Amino acid sequence: MASARPPSSATSASRWPTAGPGWCESTLAITARHLQHGGIVHAGVQATMADHTAGAAASTILEAGQHVVTAEFKINLLRAVRSERLRCRADVLKSGRSIIVVEADVFWRIWAFQPEGRGVSTAKAALAPHPAQARAVAYTEGICVPRARLTACSPP
Repeated sequence: MASARPPSSATSASRWPTAGPGWCESTLAITARHLQHGGIVHAGVQATMADHTAGAAASTILEAGQHVVTAEFKINLLRAVRSERLRCRADVLKSGRSIIVVEADVFWRIWAFQPEGRGVSTAKAALAPHPAQARAVAYTEGICVPRARLTACSPP
């Protein structure tokens, strides 16, 4: 089983996720760079958090030497949010040989007695498992090519 990785890029202030077989949870401390002009958490931040957490959930059920890439992603933004922290919970709904379907929900906490928070977005992702060596890519003369094909190439 592969290990879950923390969400990154737009969510780099996130805490290392907690995960188990078929699920993952992550949190994100919201900073000024996560906000759009009106002080609302940017939709792209919510989408990135949902996508990365969904990928981490799918990764928990993979065989060693595999990783996932997003094949399809859809998000519903349920409400605008102003918050200091977001939490995302992703669960694998269906695991197949070629596609893993995951649902990810993003929440914000509004009261201490409501620890699950209030939903701000929900996403569905279809992720495709790939062997780890498929990641090996090199940038050559403006074209991204798998390393295995580089040996057949000769410089001009």
